[in-house]
Amino acid sequence: DEGLHGLSVEVGGSVKTFAAEKILVATGTAPNTRKMGLKKVGIERDENGFIKVDDTLRTSIEGIYAAGDVIGEPKFVYTAAYEGGLAAQNALGSSQIRDYSTLPWVIFTDPQVAGVGLDERMAQSLGINFQVSVLPLSQVPRSIAARDTRGFIKLIRDRDTDLLIGTRILAPEGSELLMQIVGAIKNKTTTRELAAMFYPYLTLSEGIKLAALGFTQDIHKLSCCSSMVVKPSSEKTVVHEESFSAKIKLLMEQFSQVLSLVERQKSLDGKQIQVHQAILLTLAEEGRPLSLPEIADIVGSDHVATTLKILGERDLVILNKEGEIVSAYPMTTEKTPHVVTINGRSIYAVCAFDALAISAMFKKKVIIDSESSMTGKPIQIKLNQEEILATNLPNIHVGIRMQDPGSCAAESICREMVFLESAEVAEEWRKHKENAYIFNLAEAMQLSIKYFTPLLS
Repeated sequence: DEGLHGLSVEVGGSVKTFAAEKILVATGTAPNTRKMGLKKVGIERDENGFIKVDDTLRTSIEGIYAAGDVIGEPKFVYTAAYEGGLAAQNALGSSQIRDYSTLPWVIFTDPQVAGVGLDERMAQSLGINFQVSVLPLSQVPRSIAARDTRGFIKLIRDRDTDLLIGTRILAPEGSELLMQIVGAIKNKTTTRELAAMFYPYLTLSEGIKLAALGFTQDIHKLSCCSSMVVKPSSEKTVVHEESFSAKIKLLMEQFSQVLSLVERQKSLDGKQIQVHQAILLTLAEEGRPLSLPEIADIVGSDHVATTLKILGERDLVILNKEGEIVSAYPMTTEKTPHVVTINGRSIYAVCAFDALAISAMFKKKVIIDSESSMTGKPIQIKLNQEEILATNLPNIHVGIRMQDPGSCAAESICREMVFLESAEVAEEWRKHKENAYIFNLAEAMQLSIKYFTPLLS
């Protein structure tokens, strides 16, 4: 419309346009230091005009200190007050060092964006062995009762010490949670201690407890009081309301009907099983299939062709037209959208579901580089066996669409097993699919590990 300005953004796989009569662009602030005569007395400024100070807030001239917005980031009222007091004390002979390690900040959008401490990138740059727990507000009773589940609570901990080192929150009134986290970081509280505290039911702060529990437990299996694991209901419900355990059972049954890898492996003789497991290990450790001479070393040269034929007939390996091994679930040398880095080498996963098992199968750290099926947005997942070390997106989901058994197991077991960038995108994906399931990342990992790891037992 005439007289309107706007911005188009991609949300949940679709483009939305936000229009307004006026657009306010925040370009930042410039320090008013040019006419202060700083150059005459030798006080140095940076390229943007901010006064340079050391960690005691002393300028380049002994005895002169500066505080507040004039020294640059962080530009908050409360940090200016803190710096003013610190500068005054140091000017009178103290030597205290400024410390922003527990500095909280808020962006008053709707929902609010808030944080304190380190995020993943900061922790990585410091060489910290960190772990992330992300809790969607759809899992917080208060948010459900308020009918506003937009957002999440993300906690970051040092895995070696279990100390909480940071949080990022997207939530209505999420800023009200910050001071609890500030106190926890300042007092060196572990996430186990954080989870053990009392939290009133139907408060947003209960989300802190649930997120802390998420480091070591599957929160989907917790009771409303977050203190005990509840037994899954045996009552069948529609797909999107099923318990995780019910979905696991149902999908494992469907997998066993179409591609029962473990049962098929058990039908082999000892040396054939040895060959199959050697193929898997060589793909993971060296990024290549087992060679024919290596197979001959196990079964004898006269039995190589027969062994490969049997493995191929059982879909335990996939052979090309020349009879060479190209794949053994969950890995393949053929290009797919799912690149898995293991032992410093790259191998492809047959699908998103398969990629999630590789770290636990081979007891190695892996990095999965893939993309969201709906939007093509890059997805990166770092795993250490059954732990999610880090992700580039806070709420990655996995979609699985089953179909009836057919002649080709690779096509029958699923039409699609894909990564999806968020719960919202996953729900949109499922709307247009039949016999489709969606899982959050932790759930999909458990299912994948349960399905594949017995192949190496």
